[in-house]
Amino acid sequence: MSRSSSHRSHRPALFRRRTAPGAVPGTVDTDPAAQRPVIHVFSYGAKEAVEEPVPGASRLKPLLGRRPITWINVMGLGDAETIHEIGRTFRLHPLAMEDVVNTHQ
Repeated sequence: MSRSSSHRSHRPALFRRRTAPGAVPGTVDTDPAAQRPVIHVFSYGAKEAVEEPVPGASRLKPLLGRRPITWINVMGLGDAETIHEIGRTFRLHPLAMEDVVNTHQ
């Protein structure tokens, strides 16, 4: 047995991969135990600042561009369709969306 293999520790993995080996790159596979997404939009300009809860990702688009700065805060990754909708709204690459739900990366 080589020296390097005899010194390997058998620690449990710090994360568990949700996508199956061989899955199509860019697959968004959410953890069913994760919190469902809660979305808040923070937008501001020189004269005002507004925080708005958003009931669903499909309601994001009309809020964009109203003020010079817009921040979208998403808490929770437990719904793949919401994550996909956010990705479509902002034209995010599928591999970036896969990385979003795989928080260990």
